[in-house]
Amino acid sequence: MLNEKEINKKLQYFAKEANDIITLFEQKNYSCSCIKKKEAQSRFKTLKEELKSEYQRMNTTKGQNNLSELELAFYQPAITDVWANSGISSIKWNSTPNTAWYSALYDVDDYMNYWQTLKIKN
Repeated sequence: MLNEKEINKKLQYFAKEANDIITLFEQKNYSCSCIKKKEAQSRFKTLKEELKSEYQRMNTTKGQNNLSELELAFYQPAITDVWANSGISSIKWNSTPNTAWYSALYDVDDYMNYWQTLKIKN
């Protein structure tokens, strides 16, 4: 079970990772140079696998029964929100980084920051 500090760290980690991958993009055409493409793909793969793993871990009755009230209220919905709505789940990590990548990563960052802000308010 994660405590409040650990939930914050996880949400911050996912947001930072998405944002760091975005910084590899050339802003004028939302693509990555050949030099940065492999790094972007590797980091995208790791981020996607980590989000998927967390989503699958908590998306079962047994998984939900093992969560604290805080995790059920903020962490699990944050991960579900990102996995279901950001588009990251449908993008192949070994594809060429493009606007779909950019949009999904932007959404991961945005959703994580939203859930962090929501948690802080409550």
